[in-house]
Amino acid sequence: MNKKQKMFALVDQWHKSGLTRKEFTLLHNVGLSSFDYWCKKRHEQPVKVKNSPAFIEITSDPDLLPSQSLSASSQISQCPQIEISLPDGLQIKIY
Repeated sequence: MNKKQKMFALVDQWHKSGLTRKEFTLLHNVGLSSFDYWCKKRHEQPVKVKNSPAFIEITSDPDLLPSQSLSASSQISQCPQIEISLPDGLQIKIY
């Protein structure tokens, strides 16, 4: 285990400990400023979820489309299957 892995493990352990940073660093003989550095680095590091796919396939069920007198291809082009509204007002529609 390299230093980065050790310090990230300590930061994770501290979060679960319920101790203050000062108490934890005294207990583990780590300098407070050094520990603060590693806390910042750990916060910037994305947490990897094990066995999580990078992409998830999304499929639509044609039976769930509105039943109108339009052809199936017309229904798909007129009815969004997925709508995503972002906080800044941007809307993403997938047909």
